[in-house]
Amino acid sequence: MFGLSDSNHTDSSTAFIGAQWARLEPQGDPPNARWGHASLAIAVPLHQSQPQPVLLVVGGFPSVTVEVWALTLRHLRWHMLHPLPLSKERGGLALHTAVACGNSQVVVFGGRDGTGKASNRLFVLDITTNKWSRATAHGQVPAPRESHAAAMVSSGAMAVVGGVAGRVWLDDAYVLDTHTWFWTAVRLHPIPPQIKGHTMVMCDWRVALVGGSTPGGLSQGTWLWDTVSMETCAADEAPRLQLTEHAAACGDELVYFF
Repeated sequence: MFGLSDSNHTDSSTAFIGAQWARLEPQGDPPNARWGHASLAIAVPLHQSQPQPVLLVVGGFPSVTVEVWALTLRHLRWHMLHPLPLSKERGGLALHTAVACGNSQVVVFGGRDGTGKASNRLFVLDITTNKWSRATAHGQVPAPRESHAAAMVSSGAMAVVGGVAGRVWLDDAYVLDTHTWFWTAVRLHPIPPQIKGHTMVMCDWRVALVGGSTPGGLSQGTWLWDTVSMETCAADEAPRLQLTEHAAACGDELVYFF
């Protein structure tokens, strides 16, 4: 876990939870304190070495930035990556999503750009060449948004749900074919509530949508999306959690969140 923001300060600490919490003290110069960033686990070749598992951190506030950092998980050392920039028009990035696509690419979608506006742009970071590229998508392209959630739901298919566009709360869902860069709008039955700041985790054939905020306040529900039938339902006997802007992961058929 890296970074956070509350009413008093923004943090740049790193923590790990196993049998118990432990505050990590990585070597190297750490990223500046931030929030609204995206993070994911992926294997990255550093300094022309063999790929090694890292925690990749992309963008974030307080100043909208496009910095990319990697924390090696074996040696606990921070490295600032310097991907070849796309162009100045790319601006900054915060409140976006970053999802590992295969073993060598990170797909970044939406978020707030350097002008302070919500975006629906797609960027790809190739971790083998350390270069950014912009993906030109077609089909039923989602509206610009931020504070949405995204996850890979099958090989080469990334799903996006919810978020906000300015003052408009969204309850829509889309799937992107990352082989053809074709967007398809998905009709979920029933439609989950308008939501932002939630997490989205793939477990087997179902996607768990956990927490977030709605126009009426914090969501206390957990929704399950069956990617085969395209039906959704509230999770049975789910605890009434009040979570937003949190993190989640799936392992051994369990969803962990913090």
